[in-house]
Amino acid sequence: MPEWMQRQFHSKGVDKIIAPYWSTKYQAPNFKPTVMPASSTFYESFGSIAYDQWLVSWCKFLIDQSTHPERNIFLACRRALTISLEMARFLLPYLVQNVLKQPTSYDMVKREIISVLQEDSLDSLNDVVSSHHHQCAQTVFSMLDELNDWVWASQRRKIALSQQAHISKHLDEIFDQEKEVVEEFLKDIPLSLLSSAAFKIKAYARAIQYFESHLRQHGGTKVKMSSSDISKMQQMYGSLEEPDALLGLAIQRRWLHPQPTGSFQELMSLIAEHEHLARWEDALACYEQAIHHIHGSDVEVEIRSLLYSGVIQCMIQLGRLEGALQHVRGIVNQYPEVIPAVYPCALECAWRLSRWDLLAELTTDAMKVKMDNENMMGMKFARAILCFHQDNDQMQVQLKEARLAIIGPLAAASQESYQRVYPLLHQLHFLHELEQGFCVLQSINKAEAWNLQCPWNRRNATMAPALKYQEPILALRRVMIEELQLDRGLLSENWLQYAKMARKEGLLRTAESAVMHAQALGNRNAIIEQAKLMVERGKIYEALHVLEPIPVDISLLKKKLTDNHFHAKTLLLATNYMQQSSQKQGQHVIERYKSVIEFDKNYAKGYFCMAKYYEVLLENDRRENEEGSGDPYAYLPHVLQNYVLSLKGSDKYLFQSLPRLLTLWYEFGEILQSSPKRTYRLEIDQDSDRLMQQISKIILDALHSLPESMWLVCFPQVTSRICHPNATVVEGVKAIMVKVLITYPQRAMWYILGLAQSLNTQRKTRAIEILKVAQKQLSSSNQVEMANVLTEGMRLVEELIKLAEFDPGNQKKMPIRLSRVRAKVLLPIQNMINRRDPDNDVYIKSFSDKADVMLTKEKPKRIQVQGTDGRTYAFLCKREKHGDLRKDARMMEFNALMNKLLQRETDGRKRKLRLRTYAVICLNEESGLMEWVPNTRAMRHLISQIYKTEQGFLQPVRLTTEFKDAFLNMQKQYAHDVPKMTAYYKSKILTHPAFTPRFHQWFLNNFSDPTAWYEARDVFVRSAAVWSMVGHIVGLGDRHGENILIDCTTGECVHVDFDCLFDKGLKLARPEIVPFRLTPNMVDAFGLSGVEGVYRHTSEVTLTLLRANRETLRSVLESFVHDPLVEWGRSKNKQVMNSTAVKPNTNEQVNSEAKTMLKIIDDRLRGVWNLGKKQQHETLPLSVKGQVDRLIAEATSDENLAQMYIGWMPFL
Repeated sequence: MPEWMQRQFHSKGVDKIIAPYWSTKYQAPNFKPTVMPASSTFYESFGSIAYDQWLVSWCKFLIDQSTHPERNIFLACRRALTISLEMARFLLPYLVQNVLKQPTSYDMVKREIISVLQEDSLDSLNDVVSSHHHQCAQTVFSMLDELNDWVWASQRRKIALSQQAHISKHLDEIFDQEKEVVEEFLKDIPLSLLSSAAFKIKAYARAIQYFESHLRQHGGTKVKMSSSDISKMQQMYGSLEEPDALLGLAIQRRWLHPQPTGSFQELMSLIAEHEHLARWEDALACYEQAIHHIHGSDVEVEIRSLLYSGVIQCMIQLGRLEGALQHVRGIVNQYPEVIPAVYPCALECAWRLSRWDLLAELTTDAMKVKMDNENMMGMKFARAILCFHQDNDQMQVQLKEARLAIIGPLAAASQESYQRVYPLLHQLHFLHELEQGFCVLQSINKAEAWNLQCPWNRRNATMAPALKYQEPILALRRVMIEELQLDRGLLSENWLQYAKMARKEGLLRTAESAVMHAQALGNRNAIIEQAKLMVERGKIYEALHVLEPIPVDISLLKKKLTDNHFHAKTLLLATNYMQQSSQKQGQHVIERYKSVIEFDKNYAKGYFCMAKYYEVLLENDRRENEEGSGDPYAYLPHVLQNYVLSLKGSDKYLFQSLPRLLTLWYEFGEILQSSPKRTYRLEIDQDSDRLMQQISKIILDALHSLPESMWLVCFPQVTSRICHPNATVVEGVKAIMVKVLITYPQRAMWYILGLAQSLNTQRKTRAIEILKVAQKQLSSSNQVEMANVLTEGMRLVEELIKLAEFDPGNQKKMPIRLSRVRAKVLLPIQNMINRRDPDNDVYIKSFSDKADVMLTKEKPKRIQVQGTDGRTYAFLCKREKHGDLRKDARMMEFNALMNKLLQRETDGRKRKLRLRTYAVICLNEESGLMEWVPNTRAMRHLISQIYKTEQGFLQPVRLTTEFKDAFLNMQKQYAHDVPKMTAYYKSKILTHPAFTPRFHQWFLNNFSDPTAWYEARDVFVRSAAVWSMVGHIVGLGDRHGENILIDCTTGECVHVDFDCLFDKGLKLARPEIVPFRLTPNMVDAFGLSGVEGVYRHTSEVTLTLLRANRETLRSVLESFVHDPLVEWGRSKNKQVMNSTAVKPNTNEQVNSEAKTMLKIIDDRLRGVWNLGKKQQHETLPLSVKGQVDRLIAEATSDENLAQMYIGWMPFL
């Protein structure tokens, strides 16, 4: 073996494997060429009976047909095919690519693929044939994915190489010919056929991808779906459990048929819509109407079967199993021909109701009924459950048969994605739990064995939260608990768990049925669930009667009962409903809340609800005492005290309680400081001072009793008030900052170091004082190393400020010299700073000696930091001469809080909603260190990439002078005639070939795996919706294509540069009048439904959450007011800012401007439209749906987009 080859193999670690084969004297015997089956394909001959034989035979035939130079490699691999299917799957796309150049081979490959895809007898196939078909089809799909990937990569490589003059034209021509052949081949396979084949093997994301491409191929740039197209899309999205997309399709169907006709076809479309959205009552009503429609008519058996099986399935979903079973009997007697359709429903009802005789009869007669593969799985499950009841030896046999039937589709699905595999894993989960129950059945002490045999609750936590997956497992457990004769409490808890899940998914009728079962088993917690269900239905008074059938006298309640927590929970729920419905108010409600606490003194929710109610009374008193009469703050200590007590009990309400507590404390201190002392108001002034002392005592108690980790969460809100005008409050703020800094020096210091370098003298002096106190206390407690960390941090910040301020001139790279870090300084990235647990912390080890200079106006520097974990982390060190990086930092704090709220909300958690955040460390008001977001590119560059690839002559990133002149002249010529400007914009600008929306193509090209494509697009749409709503609320502007990044690995939107905040965009020379960016290319990337469906519903979920947490979010935003932004609080003359004496008038003016902005935000959170010119503002609030609708209309309005600044690129 040559030395160069040895080195190559050694570098890959395979030299020892290859060496014996290189030196062996054995030779492979000559092989016979593989012959194509006469008048058929390999799939027709082998695929339906043996997947491996089909794949190997086809690959061997392709090797025989292959051409040089790759032929020698293929021949060398030929012998390995029979012992390695993985090798065959790997080689297949390369073989196909090689042989396509020959016309005869081209036709043969096409016939083979279509033979696999056109398998139309799948429903009648047995398990083995179905399993082989799944694997054959998946192999074909994977091969097509590889070819598509190659075409896209080849095109990108060609563009890159076109810049190099030395490339041979001859090689370029050969390369182009090969690419064109593969492209032509891929276009030759009908997309509609690919979609239907993918749907058959349950590759639903792939089916959607192919079907959308098919519609775009035939519909051009503006696809109009027909009713049948919408029905197919509904079926696909319904199988993927995507309710938001289904809502969008339902809207599009109504656009097609605005006037209902009541026809049979319309009823069937409505049924499909209701079923996919889990509206079982509505679906049942439509089924009954459809049955009435065909009554007395001679209809096909398939239609009758579909309708009657649908009715029974709806009844099962609604929990009416007895009724469903009776319905089956009646249908079978009247229409025997529908037995195959209703048979699976009868099986399901029988095992769920533990009707063992009926189940035995049904499973025995099963061979007489012709069922498809899907229903055969239900039969196998039913037989296994019957074996559990009969306690016979056939259990393992039945389990093995059921598992074997799953393995084939599982093997095919595992080649694609976990999402596609999960339903099959869920079936294996079902069988595993049945097996575990069977083990318990054979135990002597069944109750003990049930708890020891399987971690039931842990398995619940690992399952997908959707009711579709949780409910069958819960139903199986109920059957096993009854059969094992275990404690009835387990059964009632199971029913109650089912009821809660059904209620949260909006299935109120199903939840009611489950609650009735729980009540029948004597579970007293069922009344709480019943009351919540009534409130969901809008019956709040009836809910109160359920909780308290007769009026309760609080004074007579006995506080020492057997289960005080249950009584506290019931009383709290009733009190909340009483207060919400205004049935009782004032002192009566307070007494009830106090009774809740007396029942359970550790009940955090009781304290939290009492604090919220005291705050309602506080606000009421403040409104009534605006003229100064009386004491408007009498309830304030009660509010603060109860917030503290709720935090002592649990951190569940941390993000609602602590920010609000701090805000009220700061607010009262400021009001007390600003109110003039008057001799005739001496008594009131003394009362206020006493109140301040009482409040300070509460805060001091909270400081000592609450864990420092809680204060760390709200630390930015604490640090923002270091310059509070009230001396007492300042002392409290200092005490909090010192305590947190001592406990978490590594994390807290990054919030304080920037203050110590502040341009404001007072802020700087106080921050340095706090750092010195903390250092002294750390040193005295033998934590000298941590004290040194603070010193090292201050030195590092000073050096980074100098680096940010340095002007590199025209250099693209510049040398940097940062001193060696001599202490364990925490790496300032998001994951580290926000983590409470110090384990696995990463510290700064060193800095790179060079920095990349970004070619923008401020010339920020991209620096590399080596972490102690061996990885390299990138940061952007920048200075904003005319901006304020504290905006970015505050925005990240706001987004971090939003993420916490989104995760706690069921709708947000289910949709995986979040705002992508990154660390922003303020070194002072002008300079900062920002965490570099990896794997991201500006959206404008990605759109440009699509155009360059598909139409190389178009470069929309660099607008031509001609186009710029045309756009600017349009705005100038029609400045006073907006309708004409809009008409010109639509007819001349948007019709330009460079601006035809094509962004959807980037997702297709970048995510070759269909499931990855689907998930990336879904993440893009949802993240865009969340950013849109949050951006509108805080007045975020300057959302051009460079400030919206896309994560190329997930599709997620990442917004950067928050300088244009608080409606600053409306004050620009060319006002930014749209609420957020929703340009044609963005809408194009959302899919065929556009803004309808996923985008709209996610926006509604986000806005609902924003409104529900208005007070909490406002508390975070108030830090902008009290830590004034440069543009609000700093005079253009820096000497004014640096002076310690600040004129009262200036502060009052700044505060007024900030408070006006907070009022605008508060109005938006109430639904008031206040964007744009004042004459367009409205005073009455809109509903959530109305506000979202207005925002989308304004953002997509051609009239608004035509007036936007050309650099914003509204046409892109």
